[in-house]
Amino acid sequence: MCFAKLLTGNRRGLIWKERPRANGEPADLLLGQTSKTGRNENGSHDPDASLMCWPYGLACWSGGLAVADVGNNWIMLWRSFPESDGQPDAQQTDHNQKRSWPDALALNMDYGLAARGDLLMTADNANSRLLGGRAPAALDGEAALETSAAASHLTGQTRFSAKGDNRWQPPVRDSLCCSYLCCSYGLTLCGTTAVVADSENNRVVLWDLAP
Repeated sequence: MCFAKLLTGNRRGLIWKERPRANGEPADLLLGQTSKTGRNENGSHDPDASLMCWPYGLACWSGGLAVADVGNNWIMLWRSFPESDGQPDAQQTDHNQKRSWPDALALNMDYGLAARGDLLMTADNANSRLLGGRAPAALDGEAALETSAAASHLTGQTRFSAKGDNRWQPPVRDSLCCSYLCCSYGLTLCGTTAVVADSENNRVVLWDLAP
């Protein structure tokens, strides 16, 4: 069994191949930086799929590892737990992929991340929505997720191309609110229920997962 930890301010992830048994035990693997002493955004390089800018969410998903990198506006996926430092071909890091309006492919400050079975869910903060998608039948086999895979599940907005705090209206039961820079959603999955800390609306909201 592997153990993973994100160090957001150091722009890296650490993996222990076995449970640490002493304080200060060094990690076996380093993700997100090109050196063990580096901590700059994307390792002071142009972004690619081996580097991290502001990793915030972490989930084990279908036998692999998922990391929400808020600074790069993407989710990094490993089909199984990494076996070596780094991994690489991605360069697109702009909010909503350089567009004013989102779609099922775009993210804008994706702070929260949670997984259950083959479902992966992210809190897409600045678009005030939750996105979800399911893994292929064998994520650790030949059926890999393609880069820029589209989400299949949505809540908080009525369509993938919409955004806006509470859909630009007073809050209702199925809306979310997050101003651009000052907050983040807490997201977890409890059985078949998604639990979301909707911070700008000062509430916790619950959703039953779609089949």
